[in-house]
Amino acid sequence: MERPDICRDLIHFIRAYGLNDAYQILLEIIRTRKIIGSNKCIRGGYNCICFSEAPLHFFKMHFQELTCSQNHFQPFGIKISKRWLFELGGRPVIYEPEEDFDKLHESHKWRHVRFEPTSNPPIDFTWEREWRIKTDELRITELTAKIIMPTVEYARDLFRWYDTDQDLMVQMYTMIMDEMSALQYRKDFEWQIEIVNF
Repeated sequence: MERPDICRDLIHFIRAYGLNDAYQILLEIIRTRKIIGSNKCIRGGYNCICFSEAPLHFFKMHFQELTCSQNHFQPFGIKISKRWLFELGGRPVIYEPEEDFDKLHESHKWRHVRFEPTSNPPIDFTWEREWRIKTDELRITELTAKIIMPTVEYARDLFRWYDTDQDLMVQMYTMIMDEMSALQYRKDFEWQIEIVNF
């Protein structure tokens, strides 16, 4: 059943100081085909990769209010299937008070997110509808992930970057084989892109 407040897929938004920093991180994810886990803002020091199941339009106001000095979610990201991440061990986080962290079984502590709506100021990140997977890295391909970008201009730049990257790779292979053999390693851009356009 479709719900307007929950997306069928999950999005890993890139946290950075502004659009250009986020774009550079996205290029590295595409180049290496992996998202690196982090323990930043995760109690217990567990390396995790975070996603959101909130629909893209829920983030519109968040993106519009950002300034370049804020290290927060930017409108660049990786979109994956919720089912695929679930099969790999990804789960929704558990929103609860700080003192409940120690009540959780060790196998679930990596899912804890502080939720204290009665504190001053209130602590409430439930709007993120966060999912996590406990891992050092998550391997992705064109078959398992889509790219989220804020504008067509960034997408065009991505195509140019990818072509240049492929040309450099072919040049490296020509150092150990003939050019015709090296060209077989050049790949067309096969990632699907979704433009946010806020």
